[in-house]
Amino acid sequence: MSRPARGWVAPLAFTLALALAAAPPARAARDLRVEDAVRMARSRNPAVEAQRATAAAASARIAQAAAGFLPFLTGSFAFEPQSANLVLTPTLRQVTSRGNDTVIDTSGQPVAVVCSTPGQAGCAPTPAQPSSLALQSFFAASVGVAWTPWDWGRSAYAYRAARDVAQSAETGVTTAQRDVALAARLAFFRAVAAGEQVTVADESVVTYARQLDQTRAFHDAGLRTGIDVATAESGLAAAQLTLARARAGLDTARAALAVALGEERWGDWRLVADPAAFDVQPADRARAGTAEAALADMALRRRTELGELDLLARSYADQARSQRGQYLPQLTLAVTPTWAGEDVSALTSNVVFSVSLGYSAGGMTRS
Repeated sequence: MSRPARGWVAPLAFTLALALAAAPPARAARDLRVEDAVRMARSRNPAVEAQRATAAAASARIAQAAAGFLPFLTGSFAFEPQSANLVLTPTLRQVTSRGNDTVIDTSGQPVAVVCSTPGQAGCAPTPAQPSSLALQSFFAASVGVAWTPWDWGRSAYAYRAARDVAQSAETGVTTAQRDVALAARLAFFRAVAAGEQVTVADESVVTYARQLDQTRAFHDAGLRTGIDVATAESGLAAAQLTLARARAGLDTARAALAVALGEERWGDWRLVADPAAFDVQPADRARAGTAEAALADMALRRRTELGELDLLARSYADQARSQRGQYLPQLTLAVTPTWAGEDVSALTSNVVFSVSLGYSAGGMTRS
C-alpha cells in the first residue's frame, strides 16, 4: 500500500506560520488596584461628568444674573407708511391758539374761527381740514442706553441666588466623586470576592471529581456500592452547580465594577488586592472606641450633601426675595437719540432723556 503524498504539508505549514506572524499578539492583562479603580471612577463615571456639566451651567448663570447691574442698549428701526390727516391734540391746540378763536354763532353753537387779531375783529370760520387715506413714507429709528439703578433688590438677590446655586453645584461635584469612589471600592472588593469564590468552587469540582474516580475504582473492585457512586456523582453535580453560580456571580460583579468605573464593558484587568486592606488599622480601632454621638457629629460636619442642601436653601430664599422685588416699581434712567422723517437719507434727529418709575412686564403676578 502506497503512502499518501506529503507535498501539501510544507505550503500549509508556511501559510500557518504567516497567519500566526500576522495575528496581533494577545494583550497581557493589566493589573487593577483599588486606587486605580477609584481614580478611573472619579474621572470617567457619567454621574461625575453630569454633575460637572451642571456646575458649569450654574457658573454661567452667575454672569447672566450679573447682567442686571449693567446698562443695556435699546434700538429700533421702523418703516411706518401712514396717512397725513391732522388730529388736533391739546398740544397742537396750544401751539396754534394765537391765530385761532372760538365764538358763539346766532344759534348759540361754538364755532372755530381764524382771527388776524384774536379777541378782536377780522375773524372767519376755520376751513375744514382735508382728510385722505393715502399713505406716505415715514421712517423712525432710535438707539438708546438705559440703566436700572434701583429695583428693590431684584437683581442683587437674583445674583446671590445664582452664586449659591453655583457653589451648591460645585459641592455636588465633590459629593458625586465621593459616591462613585465608594461604589468603585465596593464593586472592586465584590469582584475580588467573586473571583475567590470561583477559585474555591473550581477546586471543589476537582476534589469531587477525584473522589468520584476513586469511588468508581473501589466500586469496580467490589469495595463500594452503587449508592456510594451515586452519592459521589451527586456531590460532583452540586459542586459543578456551585461553580456555575460562582462564575455567574463573577460576571455580575465584573459588570458592576465596569459600570462603577464608567466603562461600557469589562476590560482586560487583573484585580490585585492589597492584603493590608483587610487588616484592622489603628485608625479603625480609634473610631471603634469613639462615642456614637461624636461619630454622628463628625459625619454631619463632613458630609458634603448637607452643605449642598444648605446652599440650595439659601438660593431659594434669595430667589423669593428677588421675585418680591417685581411687586415694586423699578427706577430706570435712559438716554435715547431718535431719528424720524419721510426720507431715510434726511431724517430729523432728536434726543430723549427719561427717568421712569414703573413695573417690569409680568411683575404683578402670583402663582
